[in-house]
Amino acid sequence: MSTLRPRFARGTAPTAACLIVGLLAAWPATAHNGDGCDSDVASPTSASVRGATSNAERAKATPTTPTVANFVLAPSVINTSATGTVRLTARMDGPTPTTLQLVSNWGVTYALTDNGANGDVTAGDGIYTTLLPVQQILSRHTATDVFRVELGFLDTYAGSARVSRNGVTAQVRGPEIAAATVKPLSGSAQMSRYVLNIAPAALYRTHDVALPDIAAVASAAYQYLTDEFDFLNIVFDKVQPQNRYHFATRNSVAGTGQSSYNSNAQYGGASRLVGITVFPISDYFDGASAAHQHEIGHQWMAFLKNASLTSGSPHWPASTMAADLMGLSIPGSGAGGQFNCQLTAEGNGLRVTPLNYLRAMSYNPLDLYLMGMIAASDVPDQWVVTDSNWVNNWPALCDGRVLSSGFSRLTANDVVAANGPRTPATGAAQRTFRVATVVVSEGLLSADAMSYYSYFAQRMEARERGTVHEGLAIFPGAPFFVATGGRGALIATVDSAVTLPTQVTAIEYFHPQLNYYFITSRDNEKSLLDAVPAWTKTGASFKMMLNPDAALGGVTRFYFDKIAKNNTRGSHFYTTNPADVAVLQALNPGNAALPQKPVNEGIDSFAWRATGSGVSATCPSGTAPLYRLFRGSKFPDDPNHRFTTSLAVYNQFVGLGWDGEGVAFCVPN
Repeated sequence: MSTLRPRFARGTAPTAACLIVGLLAAWPATAHNGDGCDSDVASPTSASVRGATSNAERAKATPTTPTVANFVLAPSVINTSATGTVRLTARMDGPTPTTLQLVSNWGVTYALTDNGANGDVTAGDGIYTTLLPVQQILSRHTATDVFRVELGFLDTYAGSARVSRNGVTAQVRGPEIAAATVKPLSGSAQMSRYVLNIAPAALYRTHDVALPDIAAVASAAYQYLTDEFDFLNIVFDKVQPQNRYHFATRNSVAGTGQSSYNSNAQYGGASRLVGITVFPISDYFDGASAAHQHEIGHQWMAFLKNASLTSGSPHWPASTMAADLMGLSIPGSGAGGQFNCQLTAEGNGLRVTPLNYLRAMSYNPLDLYLMGMIAASDVPDQWVVTDSNWVNNWPALCDGRVLSSGFSRLTANDVVAANGPRTPATGAAQRTFRVATVVVSEGLLSADAMSYYSYFAQRMEARERGTVHEGLAIFPGAPFFVATGGRGALIATVDSAVTLPTQVTAIEYFHPQLNYYFITSRDNEKSLLDAVPAWTKTGASFKMMLNPDAALGGVTRFYFDKIAKNNTRGSHFYTTNPADVAVLQALNPGNAALPQKPVNEGIDSFAWRATGSGVSATCPSGTAPLYRLFRGSKFPDDPNHRFTTSLAVYNQFVGLGWDGEGVAFCVPN
């Protein structure tokens, strides 16, 4: 995956192309750091899909060098109130290592041994162990590390040669992570609202199997899951040093370069399932991360048959698309890498300028088209660099120069001509997806671990960016809702007994001293306003839809700072009208927090658009008009919008001099 950061030293930019393939370029040639990127496995049933067959259950020969099969801390999630020691164990495969050691970040090197002492349970069983002081771990836990504490590196030696290096991270549960309610299902399964934990034997890597048997894991999970999930996340509590990957199990979408196929029978017989993402390294699982969204994106990308794109499979070639969330295919390997270069058409040339590797990312417009979230007509022209010298050396050549040749234009019409139209089209395509997170462990997870994994699974539902910590990098997240520009959403609830919310309630508040009305559907804002006596509820409220659907429009919220009361008060504005959004965004293209400029605060919720205009505009059956009023030119220096479902209130305020702007949009009755 292109956007998942590896374990390089924080504050130090990665070398070359910021490759996310274990950052092999940064370690000695003999080292392997199994952290980070995707291997983007194809569906095992479709020869036309990228890559041929899945390697998820491939048998393997015994390694010729000492190899870490898996490792884990016990407990795998450490409570911040813990004391004493934690046990680090590593299962080794192949020849006996000369040395296996943790080089800790606090300056102490700990030898892992298989001698039945120092925490090791059984001598000679190939499982090596050491004990680590909890105090040293928790003393490094900070408010900004997103509950992941870097411990150091697990180094394996054959003689004097280091043959592998794996980053080790402690997962820490602080009081900020709420306790999950856990429901026992069987002796080897339990469930919270957001996580199914299964613990059957033999689902981990063995001497005979290169990777866990994902079909067996999925089949075991579907003993407890209902057939209502579009995707599975399979997360291993015990670290398997292997890149994460996504593979499709079913495809019925045309126009993305894929054929139709269905292999669901071997994964539990589910008819709704379309794809599985595997996270062999648990501390790289975060539902709010760009990595999570990147893997889901591989359900639709990148399979296009256009000749200019084939070199980029299974990601994108060096292009405007590669600079976004789906990233670049590293030449020679196909693994995902970040393309930290912006391509901008300039006259007859192409300006190439460097991008911050820790930037916030989203899906590219072409990605969104392939996902069915925008129409082909909404995809701007894209650019692909074809000069092999520049492509192979882009980190040094993306320096602000203008390329006069060696690139080509790619239009949406080119994509449709080569692959056919996207079907279902944007007006009928699915926008909201359910994802079941399955955590595989040896023995049922502790209460702390269930709470911890539930926290990170729930984050896939986030509507705002937050901080993500993967490896040694901390950077802005990209929840699916944000990455799609509010066009798509993920539902993380696993427990079918839980009723899923479909609506949100917008509540109106009034501030008498400011003479200002404000509505919000955001729970955190309601809590803040309820705690301030100056803000009072007017008693007015209305429902809006929680998740996107092709029939709905996103209710976008804008904020104008310092626009009233002699630059001491701001004002909010809501709209579902794409023309309104375009006009306001054009007034502040960078979306900077500037006085009197509109700041796009994102899509708040969803509603139906009215037919017609003014107060007589009509709404679909089962919905009601929401009227918009504006205290504008007749009230200098005091702008305010008010929204109401009451025509009487609307007419009353028009009589008071407010501008009646008619039906803003339509909400549930």
